[in-house]
Amino acid sequence: MIFGKIAGLNAARVKETYMVGVNQYLGRSNAGVGNEVVVRITVDDDKKLKDIEILKQSETGIGAQAIESMLKEMISKNTYEVDSISGASATSRALKEAVKDAMSKI
Repeated sequence: MIFGKIAGLNAARVKETYMVGVNQYLGRSNAGVGNEVVVRITVDDDKKLKDIEILKQSETGIGAQAIESMLKEMISKNTYEVDSISGASATSRALKEAVKDAMSKI
């Protein structure tokens, strides 16, 4: 009975939708410490990363700081394969996974 109630509550929950434009792709990951991480990447006509936006994340402290640092490096290197931030391995993994998911849709 408990599982039925939980399933019903989850089914009734409003699903979040995110808009994408030309050369934009969404990526998701549940690998972080907080809830889901959702990103929107923007690429140029040559499929090179121009921007990565965090649309949803619940990371705090060192995890939140790691996200900002890693975003800059991902854009400058045009890849999700960057070094993880020490002390924020779960957040680093979640961000990389979300960007990888988005890039796989290009």
